[in-house]
Amino acid sequence: MAASISVLMEELLAGSDALGSLQRLKTGVLSLSPSALSVAATQLNLQPLFELLGSADRAQDGVGEEEDEDGEEEEQVETACAVLECLLGGLDPGKVAAMHLTRLQIGLAHPRNSVRLLALKQIGRIMECSKTTDVLREGSSLLPQVIDCIGAESLGIAKQALQNLVCLTKSKEGFGLIFAPQQLKQLRSVMDTNDAVRYRVYELVVRIASSSPIALGHCTRSGLITQLVGELTGDDVLVRATCAETISGLLESPHGRQFVLQQGVADRVSKLLESALNDPFADLYVAGLVKFFGKLAIADGAQMVCERFPVFLRTVLDTATNHEASCQAVALDTLSVLGRSLEGKLVLHKEGDRFLRVLRVMGKIAVEAPTEQRIRCLDAMASLLHLSEEEQNEDVLVMTESWFSILSDEPMIMLWRISTQPFSDLHCTALRVFMAISDQPWAQRHMANTPGFPEYLTDRSVEPDKFAKELKFELVSILTASRTASNILGAVTYQRLRLYMQEGPYYVQPVTQVAIEGSE
Repeated sequence: MAASISVLMEELLAGSDALGSLQRLKTGVLSLSPSALSVAATQLNLQPLFELLGSADRAQDGVGEEEDEDGEEEEQVETACAVLECLLGGLDPGKVAAMHLTRLQIGLAHPRNSVRLLALKQIGRIMECSKTTDVLREGSSLLPQVIDCIGAESLGIAKQALQNLVCLTKSKEGFGLIFAPQQLKQLRSVMDTNDAVRYRVYELVVRIASSSPIALGHCTRSGLITQLVGELTGDDVLVRATCAETISGLLESPHGRQFVLQQGVADRVSKLLESALNDPFADLYVAGLVKFFGKLAIADGAQMVCERFPVFLRTVLDTATNHEASCQAVALDTLSVLGRSLEGKLVLHKEGDRFLRVLRVMGKIAVEAPTEQRIRCLDAMASLLHLSEEEQNEDVLVMTESWFSILSDEPMIMLWRISTQPFSDLHCTALRVFMAISDQPWAQRHMANTPGFPEYLTDRSVEPDKFAKELKFELVSILTASRTASNILGAVTYQRLRLYMQEGPYYVQPVTQVAIEGSE
C-alpha cells in the first residue's frame, strides 16, 4: 500500500491537475494502516506537499487570506494540509522535528489559518515530547513564534498555541524554557496587544499553575499570577469580573484553592459580588462571579462556602427569581451543584421562605420557559430532590416532600405531562426527576394515588427513542429495588414492574395475526 502512495506522489509531481492528484493522494493516505502510514511518511519526500501550501511571503505583503485566491487554490491548500497532517501524524515527534521543523516554522507565518494550524499542531507534538525540548533552547526562534500566535486574530490559532505551551510545561525542561526571562518578556509583550489577548495569557498561566504546586510556584515567581490577582481591584467592573472567572480555574486543584483562600482572592470576589447587588449592570457579569463560588462549593462543600461567603447564596437565590435568562440559568446550575449533597440541601433549607420562593419560580420555569431553561430547571429539581438510601431519615424525607409539593399545585401531574411530550430532551429530563424521587416512600405514594400513573410506568409506547427507553427501564429498576414499593404501589402494579424488568428495556409485545377466511 505504501508503494501505491509513492505512485500517487509521482503522479502529483508529474501531472498538471494538482488538485485531482491531491484528492486521490488524500484518499490513499487515509486508507493506510498505522504501520504502513509510518513507512510512507518516512520514505516519501514531503517537500512538494509543503510547496503546494503556497508562499508565506504574501503575509508580509499584507494580502488577506481570501484576497486574490480562487476557490480551486483554496481547496488545494486545504487538501494538502489534510494529507500532510495525516503523514506527519505517522512520524514520531523526534522525526518530525529532525525532518520538517524548518518548514513548520515557515508555516507559522503563513497567511492561511489552516496552514498555521497544521504547523502549530505538529509543533505541539514536538513540545509535548521531552526528548525534543533541545530544539526549543534559548536562541531558537520557535518558542517566541508560538508565543506570538497567542495574539492571533483567529481564536482557533490562539487556543492551539496555548495548548502547545501547556504541553511544554509537562516536563521540567519545559518549565525552565517558558519561565526564562526572554520568554517572560515575550509573554508580557503579547499581553499588550489588547484586553482579550491579555486574558489569554492569564488563562495560560492559570492552566499551568493548576497542574502542580511546583507549577504554581513558577507562575507566582513570574509575577503574572500576582498581576492577575491585582486586576480584581481595578476600576472596570467587567474586567474585574473577567479576572474572577479566569482565576476560578485555580479552584480545580487543591493547591490552587489553598492559594485562592490564603491570598484573600475569594474575599475580593465576595466584595465584588456584594457591590453587584446594587449595580444596574450586574447582569453583565454576576454569572461569572457566581460560577467562581460554585466551583469552590464543589470542592470544599456548600456549608463552608455559604457560611464564609453568605453573599454567594443570597445572590444565587435572588438571581434565580429576579434576573434575566442567562443569569437565571447559571443560578439554576448552581442550585443543582449545591443540591447534590445532603449538606447543600440543609444549607438551602435554612434559608426558609427565600428558598421556598425559588422552588415556586422553578415550578413555573419548568412549564413556561424556553426549552433550554426548562431542562436546566428540571436538572436542578432532580438534584435537589434526590436522596441516597443512607440520607433518608424521617426529617429529611419530610423536607424533600415539602419541596416537591411547593413546585406546583399538582407537581406529579406537571412532571408527568412534561414526560409525555414528544421532545426527547424534555421527556428524558422529566424522567430523571422521577428517578431522583422514586425510592422515597412519599413519592411512591404520589405515584400510586395519581390516576393512570401506575399504568404509565409500564407503558412502553410513550418512550420516543432508545435513550428514553433506557431511562424508563432505570426508573422501573429503582422502584422494584425499593423496600417500600411493593406495599405502597400494590401487588398488581409491583408485579407488572417486575415483569417489565424481566422483559428488558427494548421488549416489544408480539402481535398475533389471525387470518379469517370467509366465503363469498
